[in-house]
Amino acid sequence: MAEKPDFDFLALYNETQFAGYMAVRRYKNMTYLFFLAIDSECRSCGCRSRTIETLKALYPDTQQVVDMEMLDDSADNNKQ
Repeated sequence: MAEKPDFDFLALYNETQFAGYMAVRRYKNMTYLFFLAIDSECRSCGCRSRTIETLKALYPDTQQVVDMEMLDDSADNNKQ
């Protein structure tokens, strides 16, 4: 999937510090935020908000779709 031309991987930086990445799928007039990972040290400093703003700026003429997963304290991978 990642090798397709309609799939983008984007590195996220907080100034010069690597803050995470996002994977974006483009389809017709839609942009789907497939995956978003933010370093725990960069949370609560506006990185998520800036990421959404970046998504809007990079794909201005598309409908952006973001699917949020609820946190589950009992999940095996909760620490991730």
